[in-house]
Amino acid sequence: MAGCDRDPVRTYRVPKEETPSTAAIPNPHGGGAGGMMMGGGGAAPNSDRQVAWTLPDGWQELEPNQFRVGNFRIPGEDGAGAEVTIIPLPGMAGTDFANVNRWRGQVGLPAVSEDEFNKLGKEVAIGDEKGLMFDLGGGQPSDGKPLRMLAAILRRGGTAWFIKAMGPDELVAGQREVFGKFLAGLKFDGPAPTAQTAAAAPATAGAGTAPATAWTVPEGWVTQPAGSMQMAKFAIAGDDSKSAEVSVATLAGDGGGLLANVNRWRRQLGMDPVDADGLTKCVTPIADGPAGAQLVLLQTGDGARAMTAAVVTAGAQTWFIKLMGDAPVVSRELDHLLAFVKGIDYGR
Repeated sequence: MAGCDRDPVRTYRVPKEETPSTAAIPNPHGGGAGGMMMGGGGAAPNSDRQVAWTLPDGWQELEPNQFRVGNFRIPGEDGAGAEVTIIPLPGMAGTDFANVNRWRGQVGLPAVSEDEFNKLGKEVAIGDEKGLMFDLGGGQPSDGKPLRMLAAILRRGGTAWFIKAMGPDELVAGQREVFGKFLAGLKFDGPAPTAQTAAAAPATAGAGTAPATAWTVPEGWVTQPAGSMQMAKFAIAGDDSKSAEVSVATLAGDGGGLLANVNRWRRQLGMDPVDADGLTKCVTPIADGPAGAQLVLLQTGDGARAMTAAVVTAGAQTWFIKLMGDAPVVSRELDHLLAFVKGIDYGR
């Protein structure tokens, strides 16, 4: 591959971590199982429980997994339903501003400025503490079905807790009061757990320990602190103050589907969504790459911004390796991106 050996490389080894899906409502039965948390609806007791809840009338309690210490479904009409999750993540797990803008994209809303963001959060009781809740709805996702998300954030003991309800707009909107009471009724005890500690709990049959992942980072890619849903992030400098960023993330299953993800990325670039036919025009197989790997090529109409994203399915998860930024830098780094993608140990 032209350009693959033009610069020296550095090799790193990092632990591979699965992350919860953010592209769409995940299958509530997907993913490996983690430690059981004490709940109000029949969850198995755990002497090390960190959170307890009272199950609202009409909610169905599902099995937790290595990221969701609480996992629920709210049945709706015609088989449609909403999903409620409780997910603890270590540290800051990204800024509230960045998280909310990502969630807005999931329900078909545009990103907001920091000034606009500061007007969105509402202080709510989460257990005996105060957190923020965001009511995100009114957008038009690419599939035409309006969605709404109620997202609450509590930071305690070095852990960020995300409690979210997401599903059909009217169904979730009708659960605002119930969701608020659910938040207020949460009971935390002991040190706050993290996704890593939940993942380390005894797993059910079929769930395995994720192996370490090795990759080779091209010279010029500067390692940055990874976001809450990322395994790794790199910054790339270009000429004339231009730049780009590479991120690596894994999502359970198909990660919400290729079309939904591509349209989310298009919105990030200010581009209109496409249908299934339009998808074929911006996706191509990666020659000599991992089996089934696909490359997504996006560029704004004015040629200023671009994204190149590799999508690789490996086992029960999908990898997303994205290069996004000023178009000249994205174009220049294509060979490096492809070499990086082909060099990853996906633990197949």
